[in-house]
This record gives sequence, structure tokens and C-alpha cells, in this order.
Amino acid sequence: MPILSPRVYRRRAPQTRVLCGLFLAALLVIVLGRGVTAQQEALPGTPAPVPAKISMVVAGESREVQTLAPTVGEMLAQEKAYPGKEDRCSVPLSAVPAEGMKIVITRIETRRTVERIAIPFKTRQRYTTSLRSGVRQVAQAGAKGEIVKTFLEVYKDGKRTQRKKVAHQSTKPRMQIVHIGVRGMLSSRGYFSGRRLITMESTGYGPAGNGRWGARTASGLRPGYGVVAVDPRFIPLGTRLYVDGYGYAVAGDTGGAIKGARIDLGFDSNRAAMRHGRRKVKVLILN
Repeated sequence: MPILSPRVYRRRAPQTRVLCGLFLAALLVIVLGRGVTAQQEALPGTPAPVPAKISMVVAGESREVQTLAPTVGEMLAQEKAYPGKEDRCSVPLSAVPAEGMKIVITRIETRRTVERIAIPFKTRQRYTTSLRSGVRQVAQAGAKGEIVKTFLEVYKDGKRTQRKKVAHQSTKPRMQIVHIGVRGMLSSRGYFSGRRLITMESTGYGPAGNGRWGARTASGLRPGYGVVAVDPRFIPLGTRLYVDGYGYAVAGDTGGAIKGARIDLGFDSNRAAMRHGRRKVKVLILN
């Protein structure tokens, strides 16, 4: 380090003293400023922030809150009542909370519900000579149908306010077919004991094949499935029958070509009657 001569030191000494004086003056101003500020804060006349009293109704429940939050949205977040995506707020979230303000939050929820209704299946019994008397055999298993309805529901504050059907699907039930054996039943005991089982030549007729009787049969019944034409001298009108492969029937009609062991089976459509054609059937006399 170079050694300053007494003359040079004497020239720099006044500058150093000036810098030190300025530093001390600045430090004094800072200290005094803090003291004045603290004194002003301690003065009893300085007003403090006053929280705003807000009335809130959230999902139908009322409550009172006091807040210093700068916006309604921040206040609701602090109160854990911030509205969801579908919810509604009566006051803009950017509004400034004010004394006496009332805020209503409506909770809205959309639900998709599915309603299922089962359709029971029916069972049809068919008597057959291919099975021994009393033997039952399920030829076709039944299956339940189902109606499926889809609804869109809107709930406000937990109460359903709207319900709209948006989809509908249905599945038809499948009929169950049970074969009941009647072979050898003439010598058996029970319900079929002593009943007549005869073989007849069968044909089919539809709505257009009822001749001059039109909408009524010879016995006054409406023609259709389950009403058959017979020779009343062979099978009296009103006799209950069971026709193998056809089902239960009543002898309710006559025909010019129906003589002796002939039977004309009624069908609900001409196409079904033509499909039946001419064939031999087993006929059980029930009464």
C-alpha cells in the first residue's frame, strides 16, 4: 500500500468527513421515519378495516358471514361455498362484498337414470301323443322381456325439478312352450281318464274363409284362432277340444265340406291358414 504524504492526506481528509456525515444523516432519517410511522399507527384516531356483513343462502341453508375479501368469489372460496360448473350465483363473482349484501347459491345437478321394467313370459301347453301320458317336456324355454327407459333429471338444491325421457328400448318376451304327453291316456286315471282321443283330417281357414257367416260363426262366436268348424253330428257345437299342434279350441262353427272326422281350424290370418294346409291331427275331447 503506498504511503500518502502528509500533504495528500490533508487534501483527502475533508472529503472523507463529508461522506461520513452524509451517511450518518441518512441513517438518522430512516430511524426517525420508522419511529414516526410507528407512532402514527399507535394513534387511537387511525381507522381500522371493517369487515362487511354478508347474508348467504347456500343450497337452501342460510348463514351470516363477515368478510374482508376483496371479491365475492374469494369470499365464497374462503367459506367453501364456491359455485360449481352448473351452479348459479345471484351476484357476480367479481363483485365487491358490501354491507348487507345477500348472496344466493343454487346447487344444480344433472343425473342420467335408467329404469328397467321386466315383462313376464307366457307359457303355452301343447298336448302331444309323442310323449306318454303325464310326461311334461319344455320344448322352448321362456325368457322375460324388458323395457329400458333412460331419463335425464335436473335437481336444484337436492330437489328434482325436471325429468325428461331421452331413450326407450324394449325386448319382447319369448313364450315358453311345454309339451304334455297324452299317449295311452284313455286307459289312464286322472283328468284325462275316459276322454276321447280321435284322429281327424284338418284344414285351416282365415278371416276371409268364413263364407256367408262373415263376422260371426254358426254359433255366434267371432271367427279366429281357437274357434274350429266341425260336423255337429260328430262333435256337438260348444264342445271344448284340444288339438295337437294347435292348442285349445271350441267347436263353434260348421261348414258344408266338414263332414264326419273333418275339422277346420280357425286362424287370425289367411297366410297362417294356408301355411297349416291339410294334415291329420289328434283331437282330444275335453267335455
